[in-house]
Amino acid sequence: MAGVPAGVVAAGGLVGGYSVARWTKKRPLGGVALAAAGVVAARGWRGMAGVPAGVVAAGGLVGGYSVARWTKKRPLGGVALAAAGVVAARGWREKAGNGTAAALGGAYVAAFAGSHPLAKKIGAWPSVFAVAGGVALASWALADRR
Repeated sequence: MAGVPAGVVAAGGLVGGYSVARWTKKRPLGGVALAAAGVVAARGWRGMAGVPAGVVAAGGLVGGYSVARWTKKRPLGGVALAAAGVVAARGWREKAGNGTAAALGGAYVAAFAGSHPLAKKIGAWPSVFAVAGGVALASWALADRR
C-alpha cells in the first residue's frame, strides 16, 4: 500500500465502511472500517512501522474472533483475521526474511485452527488469548526482537 494514493485509500474506506455497516447491520462496525482507512490515509502505511508484527498477529486473532462473535458473521471475522495476517506477514518478511515469514504465517494459521479444539477444553476466550499469546511470543523470538 506504500504506492497507493491517500485519496484512493480514503475512498475505499468510505465504500468499505458503508458496505460493512450495511452488510452486518451494525453501524458502529462500519465506522471502525471508515476510521481505520482514514488513519491509514492520513498517516500512510509507514505510520504502522513501529507496531511489532507479533502485536498485529495477536490482535488479528483476538479481533477476528471478536468481530465474528459480536456480528454473528463468521466470514467478517475471517476478513479481519486475514487482513491482520497479511500485515503481520509483511512485517515478518521485512524484519526476518521470507523463510521466517512463511514459518510464522504457518504458525498463525495453525493457531487459528488449533484454537477451535482448544476452546472445547478451556473455553472460547481463554483459547483465543492462549493462541494469540503463543503467536506473539513466536513472533517476538523469531522476528520482532531484531
